Amino acid sequence: MFDPTVFDNLKVLLEGHIYDLDLQEEICVTGRKDLVDLASMSRSCTLEFIPVNSGRYLKAFITLEISHEQISGELLGTGVNPGCSLTMKFETLSNEQSAGEKELSYLKDIWGSSVSYDLEVKWRQSLPGEYLHVYELKLKRMLTEEEAQDLYQLVQHAELSFSAFGT
Repeated sequence: MFDPTVFDNLKVLLEGHIYDLDLQEEICVTGRKDLVDLASMSRSCTLEFIPVNSGRYLKAFITLEISHEQISGELLGTGVNPGCSLTMKFETLSNEQSAGEKELSYLKDIWGSSVSYDLEVKWRQSLPGEYLHVYELKLKRMLTEEEAQDLYQLVQHAELSFSAFGT
């Protein structure tokens, strides 16, 4: 056995909340990546999910990450208060390039000033007239074990965010 890091503990809680929603058939988990980057000595876990019974293309990704500095600070006891970053991404298709601004406004109403926002619009050659809108929301603060209870609310916000896309 090993002593779990803050990343391990938060990852278990995050996965538990996401998979509970999947069991309740509120969302459907469609992918999971648990990565260790040996070049930067960082870790990340990404869960991909979709809303149940959505009539349009819509995917959500929630990623929990810890950097080398945070891991080493925790393991070596350098006085760093270790924490993880959390990022949400939503992907949706639209036949209007500028449609993303309205949806971004709804996301800002849900998440407020606790996250930073980024919207990327991609033209898809394989689907003429379709634009892929990628919304990235990054939590402005680090999550620590003392704030583990916040994960439940963050996952609820992620599920609520589907309403910004008309689902």
